[in-house]
Parts: sequence; C-alpha cells; structure tokens
Amino acid sequence: MLRLIQSIPSFRDIHNMASCDIMNHKFVFFAAIISIYISLGCSDRIHKKVYVDFNVVGACFRRLNATQEIGCASSRGGDVGVVHYVETKDDLNWLINHGPHKPYVVVLPQKNFNMQFLKNLTESGKVNGILLTNANHSVGHIPEGFSPDHSCPNDRYGLYKGNSEYGSCKKTAWNKYGTGMAFMNFKMAVMALSNQSEVDFLINDCYRRFNEPIVNKNGTITPRDFPLCAAEVKTAMDGAGDTPTCIRRSNHITNLNADRYCDPLGDNNIFTTMKTVNKSSVERQEKSVIVVATRLDSFSMFDQMAPGADSVVTGVVTVLAAAQAIGKVKSDILDSGSKDIMFSFFQGEAYDYIGSSRMVYEMEKDFFPQKISSDWDGLANINLTHISEFIEVSQVGFPENGKLWLHTDPVSQADSAVAKQTNDLITKMKAEGNSLKVTIGTPAQQGLPPASFQSFLKKHNISGAVLTDHEGIFTNKYYNSRLDLAEMLRLRYPAGMSEADKYNYVTDIAKRLTNVATVVARTLYKRATNKSSKIEADSKTVANLLYCYLIRVNCELVQTVIETKQDKFLKVIEKQQDPVNLYVSVEKSSNGSTLITRSLLAYFTSDVVVNATKDSCKMPDNNQIYNYFWIRGNLEANSTSKRIPVCLRSLTNYSVAVSPAFEIKDYDWKSGLYSSWTESVWAVDAMSARVFLIPSQKQKTVTLSVGVITLLVVMLLVYFVNGRAEILFRKVL
Repeated sequence: MLRLIQSIPSFRDIHNMASCDIMNHKFVFFAAIISIYISLGCSDRIHKKVYVDFNVVGACFRRLNATQEIGCASSRGGDVGVVHYVETKDDLNWLINHGPHKPYVVVLPQKNFNMQFLKNLTESGKVNGILLTNANHSVGHIPEGFSPDHSCPNDRYGLYKGNSEYGSCKKTAWNKYGTGMAFMNFKMAVMALSNQSEVDFLINDCYRRFNEPIVNKNGTITPRDFPLCAAEVKTAMDGAGDTPTCIRRSNHITNLNADRYCDPLGDNNIFTTMKTVNKSSVERQEKSVIVVATRLDSFSMFDQMAPGADSVVTGVVTVLAAAQAIGKVKSDILDSGSKDIMFSFFQGEAYDYIGSSRMVYEMEKDFFPQKISSDWDGLANINLTHISEFIEVSQVGFPENGKLWLHTDPVSQADSAVAKQTNDLITKMKAEGNSLKVTIGTPAQQGLPPASFQSFLKKHNISGAVLTDHEGIFTNKYYNSRLDLAEMLRLRYPAGMSEADKYNYVTDIAKRLTNVATVVARTLYKRATNKSSKIEADSKTVANLLYCYLIRVNCELVQTVIETKQDKFLKVIEKQQDPVNLYVSVEKSSNGSTLITRSLLAYFTSDVVVNATKDSCKMPDNNQIYNYFWIRGNLEANSTSKRIPVCLRSLTNYSVAVSPAFEIKDYDWKSGLYSSWTESVWAVDAMSARVFLIPSQKQKTVTLSVGVITLLVVMLLVYFVNGRAEILFRKVL
C-alpha cells in the first residue's frame, strides 16, 4: 500500500501546494504510518491465515562426485503442486493416468518409498515434489527391508575393483535391500516429515478435506473441484554438475563473487595408541602395532537423519568398551616386549572409504600421525609395515543364527606368512569367544564385506579379519538408512521407565555387545602381550553408550567427558532429545559425533593428572607427545549441576579424514583412485515446505477483476481529491 501511494504523482503535486503544505504533510505522514502498520503488523497474520508452514528437518539435498550429481533439488524459488496422498498402487495409477490437477506434490508413506513408486512418479511428468511421512516407525508403517545404498556398497573404491572373481560382489551381494536410491538424481524436492501432528494435518486437514477424489456408487472416481490444497516445497541447492566443476567454480573467487558452491565431505579420524613411542626413542619395529578399527559414519537421503544403529553404533560401542577394558591394564602393554595397540575410528567410510584411505595415504607418505620436523619430538610415525594385525569390528547387532563371523581376504591369504598369522588370530579369537559363549564362525571364501580394512589391503598385505553379525548377506535390513534405528536393533526399555533409569538399564543388546567387547579386548591383550587375561568390558558402560548414541545425545556420560571449553557444543546438545547424527558432513563444519567419540576414547584410555588445575592442565614445554583434556567430570554428591573437573593426559588425537583427492595437486578426477564426494552449499532459507488453498481459475479471474476495478476507482478518487485540494484542505492551522 505504501509503495502504491508513493508511486502516484498527484501526491507529489499536493506536497508542492503552498496553500495546504502543513495539511499535506499530515496527510502523507498519516498514509505512510497506516501503510507501514498494515505491511508490518498485519502481513504476518495474513501469512499465517494463508499458509501453514512445516518444520523441515529431513530434506534430501545434493551431493556430487567426479562424474555426476545426486540427491534432490527444487527450482530456486520452490515448486508448487496439488497435494495427493499415494497410499496404494491404485492411488498411484489414478494420479498418473487420470489426475487432472497437475503438477502434484505427492505425500508418500514409508512403505511405498521404493524404487518402483519413485520411478513411476518421476517419469510421469506430473509431480513437482514428494513429502515422505517419516514420523511413525511402528510395525506396519515401514517396509520389511530398505537401504538407499548400493547392493554392493563402496565397490568402485574397494579392494576388489576389477577383480574377476570377487569384484562387483560376484560371490555375495552383501546389501540385499540396497536400491542405490541415495545415488540417484531427483530433480525435485523430496522431504521427510518428522512431526506426527504435521503429518496428520497434511493427510486429514489438507488432502482428505479438500483433495481426496470421490468414489461413486458405481465405482467410478470423480476428482474434487476447487478450492484445492496445495504445497510449496523448496530445496534450492547451489552446487551442480560434478565435483571438478563445482570446486573450480568455488575456487574462482573475485570481488564480485566470493561464494562457495560445494565443500568436500570429511571431518576427522580418531585414534589412540597405548604406548608412548616418541621420535627420539627407539624406532617402531615392523609388525609391532595391532590396529583395532571401526567406522564412525552412516548416511541416509535426508538431512539430520543418519542414526546408523547397527551400521555404525554397535561397532563403535564395542570398540569403545574394549578400549576401556584395555585401558585398565595398559601398564602391561607398556612392557618393551609387547606390541602396541592402536584404536581407530574412521570418518566418511560410507562415501568410498574417505577416512581410511586418507590414513593409508598419510602412512605411505610417512605423514601419520603428522609431518615431523627436525625439532619435533612427538609420537613416532606409524606406516603400513608397522601394522602386525588388523581387527575391524563392523555390524554386530544381529548375530546370524546366534553366531558372529570373522571375514578374511582371500587375495592377501596367498601370502603364506599372512595366512598363517591370520589363522592364528582367528583361532585365538574363537577360543576367547567360546569361553564367553560367543560363537564365532568363519565363512567360505567370498571376499571381505564393505570394510575399512580394504583400504589398507589395497596397499599392503596385512593379517587381519572383519568381525560381523552376518555370514553372507547383511542381517541388517536397513543398512545406511534413516530406518537403521534403535527400535530395529531391539533396544527396548520397560514401559514407564524414566530416562534416568533407561540410561543405566542393561538391555539384552547391551549384554550381547558387552560379551563381544570382552572377546575383542581379551584377544587384543593376548596378541599384544602373549599372555592370557580375564579382563572384562563393563556392561553398564555399554548400556550408557547405547543410550547416548541411539536415544539421547544429551546424556550424563557425554556431559561428563566433554571438555569445559566446549560450551558452544554443550549449549547445542542441551536442547536436544535426539540420538547422535552420524552423517560425516563437510570438512568445514564441526561434527558432534566425532567430538563425542574422541572425548569418550580419551576418557576410557587416559591417565588422570592428580591435583591439576585448569591452568596447569596443559602440555609441558618439554613434552610433545600427550594431549591434555580438562573435562567437566562427574556431578558432585547431592548436586544436579555442580561438577568436579578432571585433567586427563591422553594419547588420543585426531587425524584428517578428507579424501587425498583434495590434497593432491592437479589430481586426475577421472582416475577413480580416491573418493571425490562433495556436498552442495545451500542458503539458510533454502529448505522449506508449506501448504495453502488454491482457488479455481474462475475465482482467480474474479479476484483479478475486482482488484483492477478497485485500483481504477482509487485512481479516480485520488484524481478528484487532487483537483479539489484547495477547497478540501482550505482550513489553515
């Protein structure tokens, strides 16, 4: 309204009339005030009457690699379509063959979120977006199995690429329910609604009230007439094309263009050793380090929805519990005749082994854990020849027929020395399992399942095995998906139990993982010291870890181990009632799961510095080996807020988990040597969803006509007032 008034010349003429100058100023000022009040005070209420905004948490976004772009993106301003609920195949067929109100925004229940439905919808040319009802995970609302990853995950960058016998999962297609959906390019917005009340509103108050076709007595279906309920969905992405193109555009920064269009996927690996072998001491001997590893990331198609219950968390919890058990007896491992043990957590493994390939790259260059200058006296570097054995803990949540399985690589086993040491490792691990009633089998030669160990074997023959819950096909039916949840892992608590009691409750899955962690810890101790031990993982710790990773990240254990300087992170998680998000994210962002896991590993394997203060809890000038952590500590007795800070001296550290492709100068993107994944940048307001009513074409025409007539009447009225201003505003103050 204010813009309209200011655009009419007659008001400027009135302003210049000396005879009514004062009154004119009052008139214009009054009009401006009214206009501002309407635009600022009423527009918000009008918006709320017209639109119902949804809280978009899980939107599909765009990622890129060396050759393509994948994921989802709408047009820059968003796309609009009539809402249609596709509950059955008949609903789908009606929309495609008879739906008269295209374009549509389809509401899709989880059980129908599959390749066949998506293919039919995207190829119809009638769909502008998809809203997935992700709120209800109860039985009957989810498919029997679902994975957006490939049936042969990470195969292009694995050990068996091009291998005629084991390549492309010729022996075993590990991920039976893999669709590859997450690696397709959907040129529309696809969102998962996480709020049940919003889902109910969308289906009942929007679709069923206004849009649901009428089924006649004779069985024919009549589409509804206007007004219709429509949705506007927006996922506007900046990155496009492929990684080389996007990186080149981002690097071409001028004063007129300082924007990034995509960022490399990546974060940090986490590792710790038991021995303090520094550069100035005796150098590491060949085959003197045992590596125990697991992956730290999962993914799904949707932002903030990467729970990774079995895909990741069971392995992480098992290795952390084993590290705690070893940490209690690490003095035995410090003996000069013992082998060192390195615990490693790799980030970005779901995207072509980002973290493990970077560690191997640095080991080959003698950069791990860092480039060492002549005056540096920190931890001695570790390279591939130093690794004696490699034990990887993968998915261990669903033991197949009550058994766990140790997978080995048949290619490296051609080396008799490697084969002998691997067989000895398996024998010892099975024996430890038998003592705890944990049955461990060895499958027939079929190649390794997707595992970080493959990155190491690509460069060097190493004895080792991958511990899983499956002999062949994954027992996890929701691998790398938003449905790989605590509920699917059967992490269940008695009805009515408080959150505080859930935190300490030792569930059946916690008991099983405690036994697995004990088997791993005893095997590590035996292989490192050549002595037996009855060390045990702590079941309460395992219960706490499962709760923190899968139920609520803002748990007591996390609150205890986080450093006091991490106030910003603590403020973020204090408001969260959600599990840890395990998506790797991009190198420029701080990943909460990495920070939490590093703090936990340090807490379980460190030495407490007695009588330390916050100021004294730091590395001495003459020591370049340890990291010092001033953590928040446990709650004081009878207190719910005051904590007793503790100083930890630890060998726990980060190493870079960004693909070497972004490190190597003039890297050949077509070589396929290293992962090349990037994530598109998007603006703060790039993702949104809202619904509103759209009128018929007739009503639109009437509304436009009334608006035009009103405008003409107002212009005539202004013209009349302008011509008679001296008479109408004759009174002088």
